[in-house]
Amino acid sequence: MDPLITAEDVLTRYPGTLSTEQTAQLPALLTDASVTIRTYTRQTFTHETTTELIRPMGDRVRMRKCPVLAVTGVALVDTLQTGGLITLPMGAWMWDGGQEVWIGAIQTVINLPDEVTYLLQYQTPLMQVIYDHGYDIVPDIVITVGCSMVCRALDLPGPTSVATSAVGGVSYRLTGPAQDGVLGLTASEMRMLDTFRRVATTVELR
Repeated sequence: MDPLITAEDVLTRYPGTLSTEQTAQLPALLTDASVTIRTYTRQTFTHETTTELIRPMGDRVRMRKCPVLAVTGVALVDTLQTGGLITLPMGAWMWDGGQEVWIGAIQTVINLPDEVTYLLQYQTPLMQVIYDHGYDIVPDIVITVGCSMVCRALDLPGPTSVATSAVGGVSYRLTGPAQDGVLGLTASEMRMLDTFRRVATTVELR
């Protein structure tokens, strides 16, 4: 998966000129920063197709990755039988154009398989949704946070396992995020990314 930020993004923000050693580190740091951001937010940001199992809240299924660009398939997981899939006809669901699929019409569709009606009588359904998602352009906030992480990593003077060090009259102390890892997120960076972060959801029980 491609990095979320480019070398040019970093160079336009770095307060100085990179040394040969720093330039050699840059590609790996771009990748590592992107992995950290994607892991924290649970979002890819770039275009991707995801197949996801989701339990609906009432008659709505909320997809976790954003922004949703298209929904290409919705199926009911037949948990009472072999765990197979029952593909739902288009009339049984509708994408709202945002983050949700509505399945409120599922019990009114003519010729809906009997096993669907039977399954819905006994449990909250488990839905499989196939959808496309991602941004055409990586959001500015993501680029800002990624560049901040990379610039901070480029300026670290020594091994990150050493919290403090002194050589002659020069000393340094790593910040908390730096001690956690070269590309650890600061509290302010986390707050910036929380706009995109996928959070846990609850399930409506019957």
